[in-house]
Amino acid sequence: MKNGQPQSIQKKSASKKISFFSVVLLVIGSTLGAGIFFKNNEILNNNHGSIWLSFVCWGVAILGVIAMGITLAEMSSGSKQNNKEGVIGWVKTFNNNYMYKVARCFMTWIYSPLSFFFLPYYALLSIQDGISLAGVTMIPWYAIVICSFLVMIWLALSAGFSVKAAHVQNWIITAVKFFPVLIVIVLGFLIFGTNHGTLPTPEPKPEGTNLFTDLTPLFGVIASVPAILFAFDGFYTVSSNTLEMKEPKKAPLAMVVGLLILSVIDVLITLGMLLGTQDGSVSSLTDWLADHNLIWLGVALDIMIGIGVFGILNGFALFDSFYYGALIKIGELPFSSKLKKYRINVGGTIYKTICAIIAFVVFTTIGLFYLKSGSYDVPGEFDERSQRLYTFVDTMANWTALLSFGCIAIAQVGALRNRKTKKVKVQKTILFMPCAIFSVSLVALGGVYIVAEQVGNVIITGAHLMGNTMSALDGLVPTCISLGVLALFLLVMFIYPIFEIRHNKRKISMLVDTTIE
Repeated sequence: MKNGQPQSIQKKSASKKISFFSVVLLVIGSTLGAGIFFKNNEILNNNHGSIWLSFVCWGVAILGVIAMGITLAEMSSGSKQNNKEGVIGWVKTFNNNYMYKVARCFMTWIYSPLSFFFLPYYALLSIQDGISLAGVTMIPWYAIVICSFLVMIWLALSAGFSVKAAHVQNWIITAVKFFPVLIVIVLGFLIFGTNHGTLPTPEPKPEGTNLFTDLTPLFGVIASVPAILFAFDGFYTVSSNTLEMKEPKKAPLAMVVGLLILSVIDVLITLGMLLGTQDGSVSSLTDWLADHNLIWLGVALDIMIGIGVFGILNGFALFDSFYYGALIKIGELPFSSKLKKYRINVGGTIYKTICAIIAFVVFTTIGLFYLKSGSYDVPGEFDERSQRLYTFVDTMANWTALLSFGCIAIAQVGALRNRKTKKVKVQKTILFMPCAIFSVSLVALGGVYIVAEQVGNVIITGAHLMGNTMSALDGLVPTCISLGVLALFLLVMFIYPIFEIRHNKRKISMLVDTTIE
């Protein structure tokens, strides 16, 4: 008997806790698999085919992400009660109510639902690449949409309702995804060696892929920041499991360790893909395998990469269930009263799944009508609507990744201010201030670029149209859609909270008046 409980009960309770290693593995499993395999081609195009500038982009972004991970130790120590809410919990602790509402609106109505929109498509993109390599030359757009939807529903429900199921799935998927990691690294260096160490000549950048980066390579470096951040997006989902750890105080350390391991893996994969191919894509590696009578390995590689993306969605499904559930318990979401009776992750899973379905339908519809010169190079002979959809998926993935890191940057700014005000008691760390300043600056630069890019593309597109060098359909439609979606994001994040705060004040005022009467 200890602390009023039998030792057998304590041992049983402790056995259900998540170990430090499991959390490190969850960071890797919830992050590795999407950006690193799908974004190197985009980064290479942004940098006008320069391999060296692409390496610079990765180096700067990795330093920024690791710096951000280091700052979480101090921020988590000051927001123990809010850690269950993840990013917005940190924002709530160190910022005013308005900034908390901004972060909450983004994470609730944009980030989480859109993650369940684009991640299934990334998984299916890789799998259909493998199918194409095996000889299936046509997959209609509606088949891709249906399969992506079913994948989304399965992971949203299975990982959401059961923490154990989420971790079992993560262990299995993480084990599978390490095979393509090893294959890509070895294969890339093997091809580089067969070329006698000669750097590949990058393929010409598709005309009109990104009008703004055509102006100068410097813009390409900045434009690559959101794409690389997408490769690390999701590492902070571990925060929802800190109370489930055997030693919750070590959660920030687990995130940093996971990020360091992930950075090494990403650098090796990037080296292999950029040194072994002309365009930095996995499809170039699988084409090389096919040319050397190893089609089966290429097919297996593509399918395993697709399964690896499932791991990222699995991590989000687990995190979002507790995130939405925590907001439901405090009545922060519409119709919260109808779900308060359920366990925190059950109510959160129901709410999250409904939001995910709505986002999937709406943004898939937009994507199917998204036109762009130099559209996403979908492997195989796929119809035009699939190419439009994947081009739109790429854009949304970059934007949401950058904005999610922007929410962490908001929390960091508040924590930096807290160093002077000392309103929140924290365990200070030596590296917090320089790491916070560097990572916040990097994210802010990427955010300014995205806004400038959309406005700049409108001007550049107009000039092309006046000079009859671009069709209105290929140029103006995607530019207007992108600008409209970005405007919608900003309205939801920065304008809606104002009305919500005013509405809450009126409710409080009416309640006070009723009490007085």
